[in-house]
Amino acid sequence: MATRYAVVGGLAGLLYLTLSIALERTIRIGPQAASALGLTAASLFAYVGHHTVTFSADGRHGHYAPRFIALALAAYAVSFLLIRLLVETHATSYAVAALTVAAANAAVSYGCNRVLIFRPALQDRGSVHSRSAAHVSIPCVKPGDGGTTTLADREERPQR
Repeated sequence: MATRYAVVGGLAGLLYLTLSIALERTIRIGPQAASALGLTAASLFAYVGHHTVTFSADGRHGHYAPRFIALALAAYAVSFLLIRLLVETHATSYAVAALTVAAANAAVSYGCNRVLIFRPALQDRGSVHSRSAAHVSIPCVKPGDGGTTTLADREERPQR
């Protein structure tokens, strides 16, 4: 999973860097707008990539998307503050600041995606193993029943 995350996250970071730097340099839009547009494109790419490739989540976008949007908003806040601190005070170039934004967001996003956003997908994937183990036939004798059933049979039948 770490490799898939690195590929999807790396491509999203590359998309952010390429788009935001190109917008800032060629179209000459402001650094905050360039960063916001780059982050928007990268966030959409990252959500689709992590949802389908990295975490193999089911289609519950109503569950995952709001959490991912919250993470994207945090990324916008980090971007805004770093661009403000590094570019608008003339401490460094926009390209260096964009690289700093990409690195900061990458450092935080893996843990957030794994623990906060796509965790149910990981739990669902793990529970497949535990569900199949629960259906192992283990003989059970219920006192006074006179018959032998399996644990799986008892789980499927309601108790009297």
